[in-house]
Amino acid sequence: MKTFEDLEAMLREWVSFADPHVYDAGGMAALFAACLDNMRSRMLKAELEDIGAYLVTTKISLEAKSRRRRSFVRPLFVHHASRG
Repeated sequence: MKTFEDLEAMLREWVSFADPHVYDAGGMAALFAACLDNMRSRMLKAELEDIGAYLVTTKISLEAKSRRRRSFVRPLFVHHASRG
């Protein structure tokens, strides 16, 4: 991954390291937690306010979208198994 766009695209399309047909919600939550930890330790308070405004103006929703390809459940945190 060499650019911001590469990272953003990878995160938008990411499913799982263990199985490309099963969404790893726990893995995505762990990635999100890492992003929040990064923001907490490095952001200025003014930047945090900007993020809040961005989320409101872009109307980002956490409502689950229908999954065309994946309709079954897998245990959370399957990404840990792929780390060895």
